Amino acid sequence: MTGKNPDATPTMEGHLTGNVKEFFDSFAASYGQGRYFELRRAAVFQILAPYIENAQRILDLGCGNGLYLVELCKLGKLRRPVGMDLSEAMLARAQEKLGERADFVRADAVAIPFKANCWDLVICSHVLLFVKELGRCVADIARSLRPGGLVAVTTAPNLVVRLARCSARRYSPNSTRSQEALR
Repeated sequence: MTGKNPDATPTMEGHLTGNVKEFFDSFAASYGQGRYFELRRAAVFQILAPYIENAQRILDLGCGNGLYLVELCKLGKLRRPVGMDLSEAMLARAQEKLGERADFVRADAVAIPFKANCWDLVICSHVLLFVKELGRCVADIARSLRPGGLVAVTTAPNLVVRLARCSARRYSPNSTRSQEALR
């Protein structure tokens, strides 16, 4: 773990996955740049504005190089947000951008190293599609949320099918294609 965080518990280094970490380490300097990413972030903040205003504790799970954290810090109303990522290079870039305005934790999304009931809002932008043990990750996010807390997820359509598998629900009961994808 980097930085100090009162909600952190010891990390579980054994759960770190080399492939995803190395993939994101390789483009930490440029990740999140471009019009697509700008529009995606703007949409997320537009939708989350009323929730962010009331949130005391915010976790950016899979914070990458810190672009969401930069926007959160501009709001200035909340306690220091926390960024968590598997990639050392991404966290280093985020720390360069934010310095002491945010806390940072290096950890795997399937072993979130925080106490139960400690987050008002967890932002998880294009992260879950890279998590192998999705059910475990989602359960850990739920455990770490305060009662009434909110999880904001951006993703690709294929994650919806994976989430449906985890929850044993069908993506679209009327779609033969969706039924086949779940088998």
